[in-house]
Amino acid sequence: NTVCGVAGASCNIMTMRSSNVDGVDQLQLRVRVPPVSGPGDVAISVEYVRVQIGIWAPKSVRSTMSFFRPLPVVQSVRWCHVCKSANARTCIVMGSCGGGKAPLENLLPFTGGGTMVITVENPPTNLRFNEISGETSSDMLLQLGGSSFGVFVRVAQGNGQAVGGQVTASERVVLEFAIPELSGDFDASGNQLKVSITPVGALSLSSASMGFSCFDDQISIKCLEGCHGSAKGGQPLLLALTNFQLTSDISLFDQVVATFGDFEAVGLEFGQNSDNAQCGGAAVTCISLTQPECVDCVFERGALIVDLSVAMKVDLTVGSMASFTYWAAPAIVSAAMNTVGTAVNVRFDQNTDKATMTASNSHCDQILRQDSLPQLAASVEDASCVWESPNSLNIYLGTGAVIAPGHMIAIKPNALKSSNLLSAACDAEVTVQGPAFPVAPLVLIEGTSAIDPCAALELRAIVDSPRPLQFRWSCRNDDTLSNALSRITSPVLLLAQGTKEMTELDKTYDIIVTATDFLGATSDQVVFPILKMSSAAPKLTFIPSTLSVFRDETVMVKVVAEFSECPIEKGSLVFEWSLASYSKGTNTVFTGNVSVFAATGSQLWVPGRVLEAGATYTLAVNAFMDNDPSRSSAGTFSLRIKKRDLVASIRGGAAISASTTRNLVLDASDSGDPDLTGESGKDEDLHFAWTCSITEDGKVFNPCRTKAGAQLNLRSQSIVTLGSTDLSAMHPTAKYSYLFEVKVSKGSMMSQYFTMPVTLTEAAIPAVSIGSSCGERLADGGIKVNAQDQLVMHGACSVINSGAKGMKLTWNFSPDLKTESPTESPWSVIPDASFSDNTTQREALIVAAGSGAFAAGSTYIVSLQCEDLDADEKAVAQFSLAVNAPPRGDDCTS
Repeated sequence: NTVCGVAGASCNIMTMRSSNVDGVDQLQLRVRVPPVSGPGDVAISVEYVRVQIGIWAPKSVRSTMSFFRPLPVVQSVRWCHVCKSANARTCIVMGSCGGGKAPLENLLPFTGGGTMVITVENPPTNLRFNEISGETSSDMLLQLGGSSFGVFVRVAQGNGQAVGGQVTASERVVLEFAIPELSGDFDASGNQLKVSITPVGALSLSSASMGFSCFDDQISIKCLEGCHGSAKGGQPLLLALTNFQLTSDISLFDQVVATFGDFEAVGLEFGQNSDNAQCGGAAVTCISLTQPECVDCVFERGALIVDLSVAMKVDLTVGSMASFTYWAAPAIVSAAMNTVGTAVNVRFDQNTDKATMTASNSHCDQILRQDSLPQLAASVEDASCVWESPNSLNIYLGTGAVIAPGHMIAIKPNALKSSNLLSAACDAEVTVQGPAFPVAPLVLIEGTSAIDPCAALELRAIVDSPRPLQFRWSCRNDDTLSNALSRITSPVLLLAQGTKEMTELDKTYDIIVTATDFLGATSDQVVFPILKMSSAAPKLTFIPSTLSVFRDETVMVKVVAEFSECPIEKGSLVFEWSLASYSKGTNTVFTGNVSVFAATGSQLWVPGRVLEAGATYTLAVNAFMDNDPSRSSAGTFSLRIKKRDLVASIRGGAAISASTTRNLVLDASDSGDPDLTGESGKDEDLHFAWTCSITEDGKVFNPCRTKAGAQLNLRSQSIVTLGSTDLSAMHPTAKYSYLFEVKVSKGSMMSQYFTMPVTLTEAAIPAVSIGSSCGERLADGGIKVNAQDQLVMHGACSVINSGAKGMKLTWNFSPDLKTESPTESPWSVIPDASFSDNTTQREALIVAAGSGAFAAGSTYIVSLQCEDLDADEKAVAQFSLAVNAPPRGDDCTS
């Protein structure tokens, strides 16, 4: 945690990244900023504290952050002719008005009536309202064209805190106004709708405005073959016009004007001869037109929704509108190399048809233009193109790849369209960018830390890299040696016997090496001290040279000794290990059992779960001749125990299907500190905090509330249960799910979050769950496995009442797994015969190791459908499975 300078408030560090920008090392932190009491400047500081070594002192930087109170903004205006229910706490329930109709956005009929629902961002901070009734003592005013318009009904929603039944400090409120019936001469064209809020005691009102349109609800237009098309235009469209006063005696072009947003349609003709049955009504006139091209349009996720308007030319206020969606060809948002340069990720602005590629077809010539292929690998077949998702393509580079930042890649013509196939084909090309945060090479030096006057010196810089690197060697405390080393650019430093470049005896030379990869990322300087002794002694080399492991991993370190080349008597060597120093944060006092480091022999073994996560141990080895202990060498070895982040997860797969007929169990007990997994009683400091949110439009999220308006309160524990009574008091979901989020925190560790979508129905659907303990758990709750590893999935289904027909479980993978024969399943299912409850069925799905069913780099959705054959109800649980892409690089040489 870092102190943000607000009365001791702290904010969690969410991410921390180091990078090098223009030769300057930078540390980038992303933190959750705490709220402040009011606008103004607040001092912030970041301090780096570690164990003090020598004259090193803590480093800190200070700055200020300006807080401001944003002005109110009308985020949306929606209208319902009839509310969902007369007794409901809000007019719009789960995104629907009365009769299940969707509310109109920024539209009001000329005849008025109904309820207008207005979402206001940044209302006055002292606005208060009753949580149950929505009543408020604040003055609410809705104006249209400067005149009062509508009657305030209630505050339907607010995302503030409920204290004593009053909701305060909302950052967003939803207001409802009853709209009066309007006279026929009402004209609201071009008017602004204005909302004003004046809390009790406020000296002035707060207001926000937004434009909207009026329409004649007696006439309408309807697209008979879909209200969507390619942004290129030129496609025919058939419309049904209701209650338009048209005559076939006059050209349709002279009677109406049709526009798609700002673009006018052409080719208007009567379409009464259409085969569509809806064109036969007395009040219906069908017309055909040609969709115009959408020129210089700005799309969001490949789509642009415009108003398709048809109006009478003699009176443009007589007409109607419908929503039309333009679909642009997929555009490349970014093409960037991954942090180590083994792959290029290409992201598109929308879901695509993936060029009709499947998981078993990863040939890059299916998606990339021919001139882009040679740079991916020496042999094109060695590269692979795998769709991570419908809008994300991973290009895995093969041996001999030369592609680098600044190179171009292009999409194959006529290969890629939008996922709904409505767009034109993509013809994009893009410049490949380097990774936003390249991972600098990690250099380890393998060699001896002491030599005698007769020995040669060989040091090897060990680096994992897919391509050759440039090395730079030097010595920071000896110019003669540094000049000799400056000519070496390879990973191997070799000085002949006697090491004449090291002119002084009994001196420790600090040799430095850095490595730079093809992305331009340079490693930290690695300092390797070497003592050149004046007397003959064994030469010690550690394997590995240093070690970083997690707490649950076994430590195995080996020391290799070489006899001196000096003419001395040889004998057996004796090795003694001990702990030289310890550090963890600011603590340098080791209170554990030092006997785990007290060993003799050339190897040291420490079992897992013995050492402390986040600590660094410096081990010492003393090697001496058994026939002459005075001839000895000493060396030190650095052992770092890495610390993992907290893990947050909720059982149940990718989403939970809940029913008001049974309890909903939200189980986050798999969350915790992975360094303490399996050690009972070690995670008492773990804390859980739950929240629930819901959206009606996919944009604005509000706290979950009961039908009565009370905010849903969830207990701070690992497992939360909502009973059937609790669920019955909530609205069943429609288009959008409830989002239950758990925050897992522990001391000063970074908090982690996990969100579980939950759909709620009143039907007695089965309860189905899916999970796996294989592989590496990902932040989205899924797992990552190696392509040739065994996969075991566990599924369970329960029903309320067990009948004669029982239940049926069906597994599925999307995309399909690879199989040698279409008649053979690539997996097997094993029922859990030990479970005897006839209302519950459990089984395991197994994909055997080495089956070849998975495509490396692909992502699969594993589904388990459970069908209650007696109640004729079904439910599905899903689980995300990512398959690891193995590293690739040039052939090893020696």
